[in-house]
Amino acid sequence: MSNAFTDARNQVKTAVVAGIPNTFTVVPERATPPMAWVAPGDPYISYEGATFGGEILRFEVVVVASGGVNETQADELDDLIASALDALAADDELFVVDVGQPGRIAIGTGKYLAAAIAVQIQIRRT
Repeated sequence: MSNAFTDARNQVKTAVVAGIPNTFTVVPERATPPMAWVAPGDPYISYEGATFGGEILRFEVVVVASGGVNETQADELDDLIASALDALAADDELFVVDVGQPGRIAIGTGKYLAAAIAVQIQIRRT
């Protein structure tokens, strides 16, 4: 079953895939970086700034560099962020709000360098 929220999440994923082919619509149970996934933003849905009858839907695109030494990870993460930003900019319905500070996340038994890109889109469910 599809709805406007699912369609918007898929739209974000489709845009990011152009820059990062290994992109998912949810946090994958098993995956190997480099990769990205689309997560709900905070707030997920709001009305402030939306046109009449619209809703602002927010997502975070989490980009994750592959394992390696810190400098190599940092360089790769910068490349992934740039690729994701370029891919998101190609969709004129998506608006990038900001890119969060990079940090380490655990995936399986490894620790990886990652950053979240805040994205929003206005949708209409009617």
